[in-house]
This record gives sequence, C-alpha cells and structure tokens, in this order.
Amino acid sequence: MGDKNRKNVIVVGAGASKEFGLPVGSTLKTQIADLLDINYDTFGRKLIRGSSEIAHAFTLLPDSNNRTLQEAAWKIRDNMPIAPSIDNYMHTHSKNNELVQVGKLAITHAIIEAEKSSRLYVYGNTSGIPIFDASKANKTWLGEFFKILVAETNFEQFLVSLENITFISFNYDRCIHQFFYYASLQYFDVPADEGERIIDALNIIYPYGSVGDFTFRAERGHCHTNFGASLGAKQLIEQSQYLKTFTESVEDDTQSEIHDALVQADIVMFLGFGFLGLNMKLIHNGGKFDVGDVLGTVFEQSDNNIQSIRTEISYHFEYRHGPIPGDAYVNLIDGTCADFMNEFNRLLMG
Repeated sequence: MGDKNRKNVIVVGAGASKEFGLPVGSTLKTQIADLLDINYDTFGRKLIRGSSEIAHAFTLLPDSNNRTLQEAAWKIRDNMPIAPSIDNYMHTHSKNNELVQVGKLAITHAIIEAEKSSRLYVYGNTSGIPIFDASKANKTWLGEFFKILVAETNFEQFLVSLENITFISFNYDRCIHQFFYYASLQYFDVPADEGERIIDALNIIYPYGSVGDFTFRAERGHCHTNFGASLGAKQLIEQSQYLKTFTESVEDDTQSEIHDALVQADIVMFLGFGFLGLNMKLIHNGGKFDVGDVLGTVFEQSDNNIQSIRTEISYHFEYRHGPIPGDAYVNLIDGTCADFMNEFNRLLMG
C-alpha cells in the first residue's frame, strides 16, 4: 500500500462475506428456520427434524423449560419468511429472553457451518496438513485488497500497513482473520510462528460480537485455526453468549474504539454494508468526523437510496482538506466489494 502510515477504516457488512460463500438475507433466514424446525417422533425420543446440537443445548440451559425453548424455536421458524432479518426479529422480541437465546444459538450454529463450507475453509491433505488454496480468494475483496497491501513491500512493512487499518465488522464470522492469517504466511513464506504477529497486527472491532475468538496454533511447522470448527452443545451455548442484538447496548470500550478509529481516519470505506439506521448511529454515535475520502459500495440500491446514503455520510463525515463542492468526496459505486477494490486500487495504492 502506497502510504503505509495512512489510517484506514473499513466498515464491513454482510455483502463482504457473501463473496466467500457466507449466507445473507433470505438464505440465512431459510437456514435458521431449518435449524429450528425441531421435531421428535411420536414417542418424543428421536429427533426427526432440526439441529441436534441446538436440541441438545436446550437440555443444558439452566433454569429453562425445554418445551418453552422449542416453542420459541418454532416462532422464529414460522416468522423468518416475513422478517427483514433474524436480527430484526430478535430486536422486535427483545424482552422474550428464551426467544433471543434460541435465536443466538441458531445464528452461531449457522455461521460456524457457513465458515466450514466457505471458500476460506482450509482442508487438510491426505496427511492432515492444512493446505491454503489462494485461488479461492481470487476475485474477492480480500484477495484484491491483499494485492494492494503487498505491492512493493516486505513482511515487516506489510505488518505496519495492517496496523494502520481498523476493520469494523458487523458480521459474526471470522473471514478477515482466516484470510490474513493463511494468505500472509503463504505469500511471505515466513515460519508458522509468525502467525501471532499477523493476528496481533489485525485490528478488528465486532460491535455485535462474533461466533468466537479466532484461535490458531502452529504444530510441527503447520498452521491450524478454529475457523469453521464444529461446536458441541455446550460450546454452542458458550459461543452464542458473545453475540449481541440491536437492542443490547454496545460496550463502552467498543464504542470508544470506533470513535478513536474514525477520529484518526484518512479514508473510510463501507464494504457490503446496508447502511441501516441503527448501524449508522452506532458508527457515528451522533458525532462528526473530519476525514479525507469516503468510499463505499451500494450494490443494487435505488437512486433514491443512494442519494439518501450519500447525504447521511456527508453530514457525519466532513472533508478535512478544505471546502469542496457538496459531497464530491463521497464516492459510492453500484458494484461488489471486489469491484470496489478494482475501482479504487490506484487511490488506495497512492
């Protein structure tokens, strides 16, 4: 990346993870409805539909009635076709603790399974050695962004560039961790124990939490991570507690981290982000920020929506380099996140 000291903030939404095969919108809702279609045979013993892990988790939750939890599961299942999203539905029923708990179990299960079936999951060869296939990141935003970051640089300079990027991810998955961990080790051909430095250089803020901390280990010179690792019922309960709904307040430390990153930002990018009102408020928190450029994707948005998004951005993000006509410093493209990287690669390399 041209200016390695430039401060970049990248706001990441569901559209960014979609490029790696993670579910969004109606696909995620359908998967969650299927997971929560929990039904037993006439004797009530054998599970015939739904997730066995979630059904088992119901029996392990303290102070909960299994029947009440099953009914909550069915309510979510039955309303997914008409809900804007699972998050919106949980927000609407935020006072129903059992329903929110069941919803979080389903989201965690669905995202972990999606990680495992994604383009970034690393399989072992016949000897069990993990093999990262870089071709699967081709024509994705992370693949294209990586090319920008590593241009005319060495490993140490690359780490400096990473340290100057803050990702604000509204996704529950760990795609960013997984990609940079394996891609960096492979590209720079550094020992496996350098993986710790790569992860330490990454600054990723998850306002709504994630499906778990990203963990890794170097074993006999080979790298292993917990990306897409299956969870048992007990682990599923533990990991689901890290997720937050719209209603649940974001930690003060998290809000401060977002604020500090935006105060220092030279470029702010929105990738695959839906610009929902609650999420935008969480980002700017009523404040205004002086920045250089604001770039983003508005994939398949209407002209009216794009103008509304542009107006909101220009109100909270002001151009720091002096007067500029209107919102000319706000550059939005109707394209994918990979398209975005190709569109602005010269600017980002400058």
